[in-house]
Amino acid sequence: MSLKRIGGKAIVYALSNGLGSAAQLLLLFYCAYVLPGDSLGVLTLFTAVVALSTQVMGFGLVAAFQRDFYTASSDLRRAYLSTLVGAVIVVGLIILLLVSAAVPLLGDRLGFPASLLIVAMIGALGQALQQFLLAVWQSEGAGRSYLIYMSCFCALQMVVPMGVIEWLGHRWESAVYGQAAVFLLAGLLSLGVLRVKGYLRPCCHRSYLRSALSFGLPLVPYQFAGWGMAMLDRFIITSFSGVAVAGYYALAFQAAQLINIVSSGFNQAFSPWLYASLSKGTAGDFRQIRLVLSGYSAGLVLICLSGYLLFAMIAGLLDNQAYREALVFAPWLFLAMLLNGLYRASSSFLLYNGRTGVLAIMISLIALVSVGLNYELVQIWGAPAAGWVCCLCFGLLFSLTAFLAVNQQRVR
Repeated sequence: MSLKRIGGKAIVYALSNGLGSAAQLLLLFYCAYVLPGDSLGVLTLFTAVVALSTQVMGFGLVAAFQRDFYTASSDLRRAYLSTLVGAVIVVGLIILLLVSAAVPLLGDRLGFPASLLIVAMIGALGQALQQFLLAVWQSEGAGRSYLIYMSCFCALQMVVPMGVIEWLGHRWESAVYGQAAVFLLAGLLSLGVLRVKGYLRPCCHRSYLRSALSFGLPLVPYQFAGWGMAMLDRFIITSFSGVAVAGYYALAFQAAQLINIVSSGFNQAFSPWLYASLSKGTAGDFRQIRLVLSGYSAGLVLICLSGYLLFAMIAGLLDNQAYREALVFAPWLFLAMLLNGLYRASSSFLLYNGRTGVLAIMISLIALVSVGLNYELVQIWGAPAAGWVCCLCFGLLFSLTAFLAVNQQRVR
C-alpha cells in the first residue's frame, strides 16, 4: 500500500467501523435526554456486559479464522467456519443457561437488575455470530457488502430501541430489549447470509477447532484486560455512587469515542503500510513514518479539542441534567481517548516485531492498576476520580509502548 492511499483507506475503515460507534453514541444521546438517570445507567451497564460477553463467547475464534482464510482451500474454509460457528453457538447457549440459573440466586446484590444479564447474553450471542460474517466480507475484500450491511445494522440499532422506548415507555427495559432484539436479529441474519454463501454445513473439524482455540484463547485475557480498563470503572461507580452517576460517566465516555473512531480507522490503514516500510528499513522509509505519525498526532489533538468543545456546546444548548453531569467527566475522558489513540499507533511497532506477549502483560498489569486505583479513589473523591484514573492508565500505556517502540527501532 502506498503512502498516498493511507488517507483514502483510513476514511473507508473509519466509515465502516465508525458506524457502530456513531449509532451507539446517537442512541445514548437520545436516551440521556429522555430516560431517567437510573434507567440510563442500567442501559450503559447492559452495553458493557454485552461487550465483555461477546469477547468471551467468541474465544478469539474469528481472529483464528481470518488468520487461516488465505491459506486454506475453499472447501476447508467452509469446514473451518462451520466448526467455529457451531462451537460459538454451543458455548453461547451453555453460558445463557448458566446465567439464567444464577439470576434468581443473585437477587439485588449486583446494584442493578440481575435479569439484565440474561438479556445481555442473548445480545452477546447475536453479536458474536455477526462477527463471523463481517470477517468473511473483510477477508473476501467485499467492502461494499460490508458497508451496506453495517449501514442497515446501525440504522436499526438506533431506530428500533427509540421506537420501543416511545411504545413501551421511558424506562430501561424498553432501551435494553430494543437493543437486544437488534443484536439477536443481526446474529440470525448473519447465519442466513453465511448459509446462502455456502459457508455453513453440518460438520466438525476437530483438529482445526483445537488449533483455533490454541490461537484464540490467549487473546481472551488480553481482550478482558482491555475491557477492564475501558468499562469496569462504571461498575465501581455504580457500587459507590449509584447507577445514575455511572450513566452520566458512560455518556461522557461514549462522546469521547469520536477519537477512537478516527484512530481505529487510521491504524487499520496505517499498519499494513508501516509493516511494509519497516521491512525495507531505508532512511527514506523512516522519514515517511515520522512524517505520517507527526501528522496523525497533530490531527488527533485537534480532533480531541474540537470534539470536547462541541460536546460542551451541545450540553449547554440542551440544558439537560444528564449532559450537565457528563461534563464533569468529559475533559479527562477526551484526554484519555487521545492517549489511547496515540497508544494504538505506537503498539503497531511492537506487533510488527512479534511482541504480543509483552503487550498482553503490559495491558493486564495496567488494568489491575486501573481497578485498584478506581476502587480506592472513587470511595474517597467520588466518581470524577474514575476519569483521572482512566487518563492516567492510558497515558501510562502509551508511554511504555512508545518507549519500547523507540528503543526497539534503535536496536534495529
